[in-house]
Amino acid sequence: GSVFTGARHGLRLGLSVVCRAALMPTASSTTPSSSEAPATPLDPALERDISLLRASLQNALPAGSSPLLLSSSFLERCLRSKQLSVARAEGVVRRYAQFRQLPGWSTIHAESVAREARTAFNTVLPCTDACGRVVFTQRMSRLDLRLADAEPDKGPTTIEAYQRMAYYCLHRALHAHGPHAGLALLIDFRGFSWGKIARMRWSDFRRGIAMVEQSFPARLDCIYVLHPPSWITRLLAVLRPFLRKSSLQKKLVLLYHEEELLAHIPRKHLPAEFGGLGQAEPWETTFDRWRFQEQQWQSAAQETGGGTGEARVPFDCLMLIAGEGELYRGG
Repeated sequence: GSVFTGARHGLRLGLSVVCRAALMPTASSTTPSSSEAPATPLDPALERDISLLRASLQNALPAGSSPLLLSSSFLERCLRSKQLSVARAEGVVRRYAQFRQLPGWSTIHAESVAREARTAFNTVLPCTDACGRVVFTQRMSRLDLRLADAEPDKGPTTIEAYQRMAYYCLHRALHAHGPHAGLALLIDFRGFSWGKIARMRWSDFRRGIAMVEQSFPARLDCIYVLHPPSWITRLLAVLRPFLRKSSLQKKLVLLYHEEELLAHIPRKHLPAEFGGLGQAEPWETTFDRWRFQEQQWQSAAQETGGGTGEARVPFDCLMLIAGEGELYRGG
């Protein structure tokens, strides 16, 4: 029944978290985010690799793909996410293009994900962790699949809708922190219940892995698990002999209390629910600011379109990491 279904999906989630951490490539070094260090000209070797990557992708992407996929900004991110391997970066670009052609994924912006964003299931912290990684949070207790009851005109609330919101937030995180920063995922299992995870399908897990690991132009370097359920710790104990021990501890960090998180993320930048001082800008304010920025961009695009009332290009989250976001880089 429902208990068995929840346990089955929980096992899949645990396997996904543990194995993804074990398979993460170890970054050769950590680099401060772009907000902490001035931008520098591209290295000639990197410029050459970007040119090679662009040449290999010319006329090779699916029909209808955005031309921004061949921008220097986007290609640099793909290269850095794969330790400057042109062949592996080409795979990222191709998979990104294919992923964005899935139904409902072609255009994603703040307005399109606002309903799910208000739950704060996923957020982006305003600072990097101690290793310079952008911290992307996921609070399991905030997963609310009943939002459609309050706003039926916006359609059903699904796991996929939450994933689109997470996808948007990941682009925003990279926009704020530059091409060098890797990603850290902070999962808080406090308030977790089997009833929530039982609604997830295997296709949702597959889509999530494809979205973050296979086709996103950034490294997922670390997973912080706050208040880990007992089944995760037991699963890890079973799998540990078969995983790479040398780096697993750095990639999968189990935290049993908020105080332990302070060794990795400054207290002043943490929300109060994570044991921080709550001095950072509230999530709702941050997200509303993003919506306003995009409205401004859309208005400017309409004006440059000759006053026809239609923007030449609709805003999409890809613009944030492929150069177009520079139109309003303010946060």
